[in-house]
Amino acid sequence: MSRRHHNNNRRDGRSNGKSSNAHLIGSTVSVVQKHHQGTDVLTSGIVSEILTNSDFHPRGIKVRLVDGTVGRIAIASSPQTRTTHSNNYDYSTTTEDEQQEEDGRPRRQASLADFMGNVGRRPASPVLPPPRQEEEIQMNPPSSSSHSTEKEWACCACTFMNSGLLPECELCQTTRP
Repeated sequence: MSRRHHNNNRRDGRSNGKSSNAHLIGSTVSVVQKHHQGTDVLTSGIVSEILTNSDFHPRGIKVRLVDGTVGRIAIASSPQTRTTHSNNYDYSTTTEDEQQEEDGRPRRQASLADFMGNVGRRPASPVLPPPRQEEEIQMNPPSSSSHSTEKEWACCACTFMNSGLLPECELCQTTRP
């Protein structure tokens, strides 16, 4: 079977409603067009055709809007705000009054950062003064048998200059002389 014939079969399967993304047809979405990738420019419209063959794509499902615009879905409307084709009832659970803050400003749309908390952020810690050198010397007196922790040492096998804190060579794992 040729590649062209195989691709036509996939398109036919998708247009027959076999795609699990068929529920997106008719929904209002905001898409990122190819020439706007990496920017915050979105185009809104109603989905007329699903162009991505799989259920998931890392950059979003590619769709064609009613006006012909092609892009990847960035924001999709919730299924609660869509109406069915058999009637004109709105099944949304929120009213316009509930979508505004108490002071009349429009409510901000939730983002991924709202759900992540402090993941990846350093916790705020109190700034401590640096330890005094005298205290360190008193607590850790140098012993005559230990290696100097301040001087680098050259490996006798590979001649790599290692930190004075390492007991073996960082490159070849030869034990420090």
